[in-house]
Amino acid sequence: MEHTILFVDDDMEALEYVKYHLEDSGYRVLTAHDGAKAIQIVRQTPDISLIVSDMQMPPSEWGGLWLVEQLQKQTRRVPIIILSERGTISKAVEAMKAGARNYVEKACLEDDLIPVIEEILLEQADIQERTAIEVTTYFASLQLAIGTTWMYLDDTTHKFLASGEHIYHVHSHDIHFDFSSAVIPFAKAFEHEFNRLFVISMKQWLVSRRSMGPNIRLLNSRMVPLTEVTEKLTIGQLSYLFRHVTAKNFCQDKGLSNADIQKIGEFLENLRSKYQRNEAAHTKFINRRSFEQLRSEVLGIGSSVSPFSYFEYFR
Repeated sequence: MEHTILFVDDDMEALEYVKYHLEDSGYRVLTAHDGAKAIQIVRQTPDISLIVSDMQMPPSEWGGLWLVEQLQKQTRRVPIIILSERGTISKAVEAMKAGARNYVEKACLEDDLIPVIEEILLEQADIQERTAIEVTTYFASLQLAIGTTWMYLDDTTHKFLASGEHIYHVHSHDIHFDFSSAVIPFAKAFEHEFNRLFVISMKQWLVSRRSMGPNIRLLNSRMVPLTEVTEKLTIGQLSYLFRHVTAKNFCQDKGLSNADIQKIGEFLENLRSKYQRNEAAHTKFINRRSFEQLRSEVLGIGSSVSPFSYFEYFR
């Protein structure tokens, strides 16, 4: 498996040297010249395995320590190694207290960096393997909560939902835990099924009527008719699409009532607002109670009907 490493340094010569050193060891390398750019890359690149960052970079407010602190606020916590000069070890120790996984002195970079990287990646792989096993233990309770609809959801959706459940149950007794990290897999589960069933079925319906459908704004800001969109739509794009009159007509044609259509739209908008707010660099804290309300909606607990049950109309 090829790992992607993000290297952060304002020194162009250091960027090129470390990039070559890492690529020569078999890693894919991305680079950034300060912490702000690094956070932007982390948000846009889901497969970053690890970050290596210089400790001191101008402007000082976007240096290595700032980057470590910002990574602790992200829903996806990428491990980070700090590079320090011999006289700044105390700063590197401060960064480790703030959340950095380790530090390497620049004078020893050639000998020490790769071994430290490999050690952290092995630890990460072990944690991910154990978490994956734990996540599958929630399949039975999820099936019980969602009912027969569970059979129509695919394996990717099962894993997303179980991952959200895993986070919830591990931290349900921690009143200070930010449950935004549990919102993400729930949102991804709904996003996945919406693309897999609703969007594909609606495209076929539009083609049968010789219509191009509503225009969708892609991530590169281009407006494209739905039938020409080849990439998966995001929660924000899906929320916009579902509010369009064409989508409502499609749902009615599939047998959904106006009340059902309204319920799906409200749920999707609620999910979008929580998901997009917590993907931002500066997140708003989501407490346990707020997440439990969302969880009840997603799984159909109590008086709620799981929105996943509506996807049977689009199969």
